[in-house]
Amino acid sequence: MEGVRVVQTSTLHWEHMAFNVRRPPLDERNVRLALCYAMDERAIFEKIYHGDGTPGPTDQNPDFGWYDPHLRYYPHDLVQAGRLLDAAGWRPAADGLRYRNGVPLATTLSTVAGVKDRESIEVMLQSEWRKAGVQVEIKNYPPRRCSLRPVPAGCCSVGRPTSRSSLGSTPTPTRRRVVHRAASVAPIGQNVTFFADDRIGRAQAAALAIYDPVRRLPYYHEIQRIILAEVPEYTFNWLPEIDAANEDLRGLRPVPVGSDFWNVAQWSL
Repeated sequence: MEGVRVVQTSTLHWEHMAFNVRRPPLDERNVRLALCYAMDERAIFEKIYHGDGTPGPTDQNPDFGWYDPHLRYYPHDLVQAGRLLDAAGWRPAADGLRYRNGVPLATTLSTVAGVKDRESIEVMLQSEWRKAGVQVEIKNYPPRRCSLRPVPAGCCSVGRPTSRSSLGSTPTPTRRRVVHRAASVAPIGQNVTFFADDRIGRAQAAALAIYDPVRRLPYYHEIQRIILAEVPEYTFNWLPEIDAANEDLRGLRPVPVGSDFWNVAQWSL
């Protein structure tokens, strides 16, 4: 539009899959890994988010300094997904589903009803996971219902938006009420996956005892590696902040988290 300037800012808000590791079959690491291999993250990014944002598989945005640049998404590989499910004892049957001891491999996808991009992701995952032999039911809820506990048995939640804390004007990777440790399990904290790993708790504690960001960095890299290896959650996209303002507006400075009006006293025309 003539006279309008558009600014896109990388943020600390992410859309991700949270696996309920407390309930079968998602309590099995091989099943969670198989579901990651069976989803096409690139297609989700291009078709649902239209290529806007920043892909990154863990709890750190690749556009910021805490991300481990060696980490990658699991490739879209239905063959590997099948191998993992075979190893877990889930065998394919004539109807295309996988069974173990006569029980079908099934799970439920849930998100906030009416959020169209997340609902579209659910439909894509339902189709992709069916090819891997997984039966998927989609069951969405109003926002208030989504925040209640306990989480439904066997449920994966899609796209829980979460913003991390900040220290002054510097975003930090500390998420003690969200990160996967026993003391953060809901309802005490916001660990809605129910995944608790003592290694993550120790790394968080060690990092918080150090002020120097260079010395803290290896601990957050370790946490990311554990999350990607165990996949209690899997990030689709780090959402962008997209602002439009008239071209003669000076002083607009969008930030990774918070209100774009934070410095409105410095704006001028």
